[in-house]
Amino acid sequence: DTNNLEIAGKVLYDNIKNAIIQKKQVYINMNGVSSLPSILLNVSLGRIIDEDGKEEIKRSVIFRHITKQQIYDFVRRSNSFSLGN
Repeated sequence: DTNNLEIAGKVLYDNIKNAIIQKKQVYINMNGVSSLPSILLNVSLGRIIDEDGKEEIKRSVIFRHITKQQIYDFVRRSNSFSLGN
């Protein structure tokens, strides 16, 4: 349900934002993930990209067990996020 995805996106955002502030990295295990809903990405990674830029995502987020299709989908979608900086 959309509300649960928004909540999950906010939790992901908070974890990534805290890692950025602390100059640490967040590991995201994609094992068993079959899709990346836009609402989840917009609320989390999209917001980080808007606030801090794509380079900060690259530095701060490490994906584990991610498929080529998931990488393609994320890159395609991340190009559609607005960039605030």
